[in-house]
Amino acid sequence: MALIAANDYEDLPNEPIARWLQLRDLLERRLLDSQDYESGLPVWAMLEYSHVLSVTAQAIRPETLSAISVGNALDEFDEFRAKAAALAAQLSFQPRKSGQADVLPVSSAVRGRLISEVDRLTDIVRQSELADHRKEKVFSLLKRLRSEVEAEKLDYNNTLKAISLCAAALVGTTSFLADAPHAIATIAQLIGLQEEAHQEKLQILALPSEPAVPKLPPPPQKRLPPPSVD
Repeated sequence: MALIAANDYEDLPNEPIARWLQLRDLLERRLLDSQDYESGLPVWAMLEYSHVLSVTAQAIRPETLSAISVGNALDEFDEFRAKAAALAAQLSFQPRKSGQADVLPVSSAVRGRLISEVDRLTDIVRQSELADHRKEKVFSLLKRLRSEVEAEKLDYNNTLKAISLCAAALVGTTSFLADAPHAIATIAQLIGLQEEAHQEKLQILALPSEPAVPKLPPPPQKRLPPPSVD
């Protein structure tokens, strides 16, 4: 059975970046739900995952992701998956437009999930084979990120820096290939959902309290009564 069907694309958003991010989330869920995930994914699933994401990413970032080859699928798949996770994180935390606030309020529901994922990512870094000085640098950023989540206010610049550094630092390590892509993608998804809800709320608050005034047709001209005939 294929990882994705034609009708799956109908439910994706129209905006290209959001469309690609949701497509990757869908493919990740299909991989994780696969009966073969624990015992070992079949080559066809690895090829489909990489080729679908590689081709669709061309509309956003040309030549960003190169699909894995048939002959080396087993050796190349984990690295491709890591690069896809890093691209998802980068796209999710693009700088905001001028005039937008850099602080994102975080709801209590998202706060709990984010703390859990940040702690999980911290454990992944701790168990990785990174040099101690690199671990400390990542720990510092994750600690600051966790503090902001606890305060229910995220600094976008710090979040981007923390996630991007984690993704870059852990690419190629055994622990990253096993667990980090999912943790990073989950953090990106949670913050993306919080941002979407925040923007919707801002749009509602920006609506005027008074009813909108439609453009009315001109009133009918008052006609004088016809003169009486004696």
